[in-house]
Amino acid sequence: MPDKKHRASDRCGKPDNNGLTSKLDICCYSIFPALRTVTGILPGPGILSDGCGTGRRWKDMDLEAAVRKHSEMLYRICIVILGSEQDTQDAIQETFCKYLEKKPKFVDGEHEKAWLIKVATNHCRDIQRFRFRHPKVPIEELAGTLVSQQEDREAVRELLQMPPKQRAVMVLHYVEGYQVKEIAGILGITEHAVKKRLQRGREQFRTAWKEEYCR
Repeated sequence: MPDKKHRASDRCGKPDNNGLTSKLDICCYSIFPALRTVTGILPGPGILSDGCGTGRRWKDMDLEAAVRKHSEMLYRICIVILGSEQDTQDAIQETFCKYLEKKPKFVDGEHEKAWLIKVATNHCRDIQRFRFRHPKVPIEELAGTLVSQQEDREAVRELLQMPPKQRAVMVLHYVEGYQVKEIAGILGITEHAVKKRLQRGREQFRTAWKEEYCR
């Protein structure tokens, strides 16, 4: 097995200020950097035009800018939650259609980003509850598609084996860099619930990896 301890010291992000700082927390920061480079088949004008029910190409500059800026981030989140390329594309398309429909006003770019994540994760939840129209990709295959390095695949495989609610908070915290309070606001849950899901996710990694620096 590759020396993940070395990667942890070189690649970890900053711990948060919510009482979660620990060796295990730093370990989790260190094993997800590869997910920040994940990308898929992202939506463009041709994908959104008919799917939004307008029957015409959109010419909304704000939407175009949002698609270019945030599509990859939404893809990372949705593919981890859903485990299906087709369902991920559906969730992203519906998110931007909602953007086009509501034309929300934002205070700044971070407000826009948080709004898009909230809408996207809600769509993911709806797909999981009511509309699993497409089969999930086997975990091994999906992990191999998302990241190229074997050690990164091992980490992603463990992540994908977690319950969807747990996956959502793990990717928002350790990949996208959101703090506990921010995640609670985005997902519409309590800060306590966020902390519990993060703790369970970290414990799963500790059990699976059994590395000294993850304890």
